[in-house]
Amino acid sequence: MKYKLFALVLLAAPGLLWLWARPAQCLVTDGGRTVLYRGQETRAEEILADLGLDLGPGDRWAELTAGASRYIRVQRLQRLTLRRGGQALSLESYGETVGALLRRYGVVLQPCERLCCDAALPTFDGMEIRVTAAQCRVQTETVLTPPRTVLYYTDCLAPGEQTELSPGSPGQSRSARAVVYENGRQTGSILLPGSEICPARDRVVLRGVDLGLRVHLREGDPPRLHTLGGKALEYRRVLHVLATAYTCPEGEGVTALGTRARVGVVAVDPQLIPYGTRLYIVSDDGAYVYGFAVAEDCGSFRGSRVDLYFDTLQECWDFGVRACTVYVL
Repeated sequence: MKYKLFALVLLAAPGLLWLWARPAQCLVTDGGRTVLYRGQETRAEEILADLGLDLGPGDRWAELTAGASRYIRVQRLQRLTLRRGGQALSLESYGETVGALLRRYGVVLQPCERLCCDAALPTFDGMEIRVTAAQCRVQTETVLTPPRTVLYYTDCLAPGEQTELSPGSPGQSRSARAVVYENGRQTGSILLPGSEICPARDRVVLRGVDLGLRVHLREGDPPRLHTLGGKALEYRRVLHVLATAYTCPEGEGVTALGTRARVGVVAVDPQLIPYGTRLYIVSDDGAYVYGFAVAEDCGSFRGSRVDLYFDTLQECWDFGVRACTVYVL
């Protein structure tokens, strides 16, 4: 039994000797330099010394083993300068990002402060990090709001005649804008909520129209309607329609008959109301009287619809859509 054990030791001795004499392998990184070490040294300090990688004051190394692979990473001490608000602060890093370095030192940036570089940038030896403070200046200006024209109707004036009761006045509001400057250069601006100094006063215009109609029907007489001014008008029939409003740029409106679009011209369905028909139009509730009109234009509609011409877009908005009575004169 002893002879068999001795024979096994003699057979295994060359393999053990080869394992003991086999050079050790290790991957060493130092900044941007990577070296594959093959030698007899096993301790990290001896491996670095064998490669000529001297560690200075503050330098350190980290070792990692993954399976049969061994890695040594040299971390060099980096000295940086942080300049903020006229003060310089010395910092030390081992290649972390700028954001991580500032967090480690407890540096918190204010909303008006900006970094000179990206927070994800890795640090390097001799790096200078600058924090600039943005300046904010508020600029204000006064804006004038034109007055709105309010139109009232009366029978104290001749139809179509108008007078200005109040010229109105523009309103004033103050707008504010915060302008951001960095190192004397404008980098952005923010619009702030404005404030009203004084509201606009409406311009009031009085226009003369017939504000109402009195219809007199006597047996055997043709149907008549009388304006408040006492004028009697005979009509052939009465239509109940839906009335809308339209306008054209000055001097550009031309009707279907080739005439100029103007107040008193209405667009109709010519199959219902022939061109050239004289009309008198009033809203069903009596609150609005368009007055005398002539059918000279047509629209894209059919049936019981009329489109009344007005001089301004504001008058069209004020009229809107109304149920009206049309007297065919």
